[in-house]
Amino acid sequence: MDGQNSIIIVGGANMKGWTEKMSDDGLEIVRNAGGVLLQREIPDSINIQVAKAVKRAVVPVILDMGGMDTPIPNELLDSVDVLS
Repeated sequence: MDGQNSIIIVGGANMKGWTEKMSDDGLEIVRNAGGVLLQREIPDSINIQVAKAVKRAVVPVILDMGGMDTPIPNELLDSVDVLS
């Protein structure tokens, strides 16, 4: 392809299959991270749970604002250190 980029997008694919509440084991994994990058390609409710969990553990949180074209909930913004 001589350096050309090709992307296939399946809109909404990452929004399906999430539980309402993240498991304690899953949240413990991110609490031990050196930093967390969240994307708005998964539900805000999941991002909020992760962001709150890692903020208590003093882990830097970066939010990639791409993905959903909707307002970012204040509850999520309050737990983010860097917007990208």
